[in-house]
Amino acid sequence: MRHLGSFVAMAVLAFGFESASASSGESEVADHALAIVLAQLGASIDSAGISLPGIETRIPEELWAGATFGDVSEQLVGNDLRPTRFHEPGKTIWEELRQLNRGTLEARSKEASSAAAAGAPGNEPSPATLEQGQGNVVTSYLALHVIALRFATGSASTLRLALLYEAGAQAYLRAAFFSAHMLVPFGSPLWALHAENTRSMHDHFRDTGLYVRNSAGDAWQTFGDEVLESHPPTYRFILEASAMSLREVFTVFLLNTVDRPGLARLFSPSVSDSDLVAAAQHWTPHYRNIILGHHALLPSTRWTNRYVDYAKAVVLSEKTLRWLNPPPDTLDWMDPPHHFDDAFPPTLRLFPVPVTATMVEQDSSGTFSTYEHPQLKEAGYHDPELSSVELERLPSRSQFPTMGDLRQWNPRSVSILYPSPHAYPPSFLGARTDVGLAQLAGQDGSTVGFSAGLGYAWPVGLYDLFFRLGYISGIGDGFLTGTFGPRIESPSPGPRWIDAYLLEVGYVHDLEGSWSESGGVLSLSALTRAWPGLTSFVNMGPALQFGGRVYVRKLPLVGVFVGVGFQ
Repeated sequence: MRHLGSFVAMAVLAFGFESASASSGESEVADHALAIVLAQLGASIDSAGISLPGIETRIPEELWAGATFGDVSEQLVGNDLRPTRFHEPGKTIWEELRQLNRGTLEARSKEASSAAAAGAPGNEPSPATLEQGQGNVVTSYLALHVIALRFATGSASTLRLALLYEAGAQAYLRAAFFSAHMLVPFGSPLWALHAENTRSMHDHFRDTGLYVRNSAGDAWQTFGDEVLESHPPTYRFILEASAMSLREVFTVFLLNTVDRPGLARLFSPSVSDSDLVAAAQHWTPHYRNIILGHHALLPSTRWTNRYVDYAKAVVLSEKTLRWLNPPPDTLDWMDPPHHFDDAFPPTLRLFPVPVTATMVEQDSSGTFSTYEHPQLKEAGYHDPELSSVELERLPSRSQFPTMGDLRQWNPRSVSILYPSPHAYPPSFLGARTDVGLAQLAGQDGSTVGFSAGLGYAWPVGLYDLFFRLGYISGIGDGFLTGTFGPRIESPSPGPRWIDAYLLEVGYVHDLEGSWSESGGVLSLSALTRAWPGLTSFVNMGPALQFGGRVYVRKLPLVGVFVGVGFQ
């Protein structure tokens, strides 16, 4: 068995990783993609707008409210931490597409068409309409992209509306490539109870990155949104997908025009940097600078066009008709009537999901393919020398359609293993809960009871402060406590398994006694490191907590406790 995982990882990282820039890069990559497609079409961009060969109507460079296509798309990101901008962890793109609700899509499409038919400026789509998601990040992109494609079937005057909806779609497209949007468990029923873990987990995977694979056979390490421009592989794969998505829009538009001017240009097998530079020489400064400046920062290359093969107009029309009308809710997803490439727009083939192992085939001459096929759990579909742990991480055959391009293992295959995602360390900040046992001792004896609490922690200066409401049971009695205090990180040297100490002061109320029997409470406890990973149902991770308390009241009490906290 030959493993190329380390080599691939080093090669991907060596591709170029710089410090993060101040700009998010989302506007730039969207305008960059549009510039590539416009150059491919032979378009001109001047003060009067964007002009396509053979089309009289111009598209304004400032597409909406003084903003370019890229600016609009970046503005439509909106609230980045909402479920519709995230993948469903553990699912393939094919499985995520099942969340597409055809009824909702048709209602939104009808609403958009009605507003456009009214013709008044006030009836243009609102930002809320253009950024509205549906299901997960894959179906959110597809819903807006389909509306864009449907507007593209109209006249040149509706192409601007098509680009507006495409700008919204591409805000989701980019999110689908971000490592920060792949493993956050938004499917958890109670994920909203711990928004801090959601935010922290997003930032964790944004910075550490994930190894991913798409249906086109590519595998690479992708990073998060705020480091988009500083990691060329992430930027280039998003750029390719963004350009392909725009090619689909212009393909549908040109198929519905007289003589279809420039249509064949969209299917040219490659686009060289020199072609792009030559096309941009006489453009307006914004798009010219995108090509002459921004594009020049990327490694010199001849861009391979992995769009659909050029075919007769009637064949293309049949194909795009399926793009315009995604499969109905009654589709047999495991035995579809069409191959994935025919049933959905080809851009979806470029959408990535996390990967742990692939296989590369070798032909009789010893040449290795550049296409990486996924390894699967089922016998015959994976390297027989994988360990049980490695095998457990693989997807199953049932997660792919029957017509998917899956291969069985053969002796000439090479196994490529990728590092598994680091388990997310739960944050102390945000909501916390704990449950355990507590012993109380006083002049009347001692008792062991039940202890539970609910609290919230937030950062204040050098420390994290927290507030906790708790309950402690005794024999025939019970106490309510309200405390607050700082979390103090464990000083070094010290027990490495202790993460921090919690110092609490507050009030204790005797539920059975009089107010005079209530008083103050002082507590000091140790908190272990939280177990890596999150409990999927509540989006929290467990940590062990133990310590002692002193209850200053008419009848003083002391006690010790041990429990499990979830943070």
